[in-house]
Amino acid sequence: MATIDTLTILDGYIDGKVFMLRGLAGYAVKSRYNVEGISSLARLIDSRGEEFILTIDRERQVMLTVAQSLQLRKELLALAEELEDN
Repeated sequence: MATIDTLTILDGYIDGKVFMLRGLAGYAVKSRYNVEGISSLARLIDSRGEEFILTIDRERQVMLTVAQSLQLRKELLALAEELEDN
């Protein structure tokens, strides 16, 4: 099973060496990330478990629970690994 098929927090697809993000935890979020960007975002999430707030713009934020934050970190690291292998 491909990494993309196991995502629960992230919604998107891989296009060459780029992950095209369409959604995050049920919120519509459009962006594109290369392996460096995904790895950087994963490093922002504490592996010991804390709530995580991602600011989209001045008016929008996505707030994740501890469990969602840990799952997001896991998904980001798996995506980074897959992009490196492509």
